[in-house]
Amino acid sequence: MKGRVTKVTRIISVFLALLFMSSEAQAERFSGSFSSGVDSEYLVKPGFIVYNKPMWWNNLRLEYDGWYVNLWGSLGIDSERGTFGDEGDITIGKKFTAAGCNIDISGSYFALADIGEYSNDLYIFDAHANFPEKIPWITPWVAARYFGSVGENSPRAGWFGWVGFERLQPLGFQLPLQDQEFAVNFDAWAAFSMGGAFGGDAGPVYTRLKASTKIIINEDNFITPWIMWHAPIQGVGNYLDGEHHFIYGISFTHSF
Repeated sequence: MKGRVTKVTRIISVFLALLFMSSEAQAERFSGSFSSGVDSEYLVKPGFIVYNKPMWWNNLRLEYDGWYVNLWGSLGIDSERGTFGDEGDITIGKKFTAAGCNIDISGSYFALADIGEYSNDLYIFDAHANFPEKIPWITPWVAARYFGSVGENSPRAGWFGWVGFERLQPLGFQLPLQDQEFAVNFDAWAAFSMGGAFGGDAGPVYTRLKASTKIIINEDNFITPWIMWHAPIQGVGNYLDGEHHFIYGISFTHSF
């Protein structure tokens, strides 16, 4: 347990240092949010289930002039500890617009479950770009991620890529107590591996379709229920368990 406390303490220390260094800036340019949610399973972006039971997560996000810091923590909801549902991450990133594209570049450190050890942790670099108003009805996007190994038991380093599109679809009616038309955001994407990451082969890995909506409580608070269908591409790579998954969750967000 001492090792885990040390990990969490170091992550929080870095986060507080970043916050302190930013405190001299104009306060009115800051924004932030705190989110808390429960997911039916922990499905990570490379496309495999790392924890097949419900997990609880919390995320604190601070933004200033396009820069942001995320502090994430998750916990498997059962009597066991030290599973891969237990995780603490810190992310520092920058969002900006160039040539009509919205771009988000970030770096993260993932402190994973092994108590007292850094050997299975990861560092990650992400790049994401979407292209609003380029294609009627949908917003296409592309993303890439590099997974870097920290220790001898970390997953093998390598690259993943994604292509997808989003569409916000109004449904022509209002929910009770809501001022705006009810709408569902659809996000569909496909993933592929460059080979090597997590010991897998190069090639397509999975496709996925997600639907979510926002239920507004007031100006600063909303609830987001979502459901996702995840379909592995059979016979390619060794990332997946070969099963299709319906995964769902709900979260609460407070903005400030």
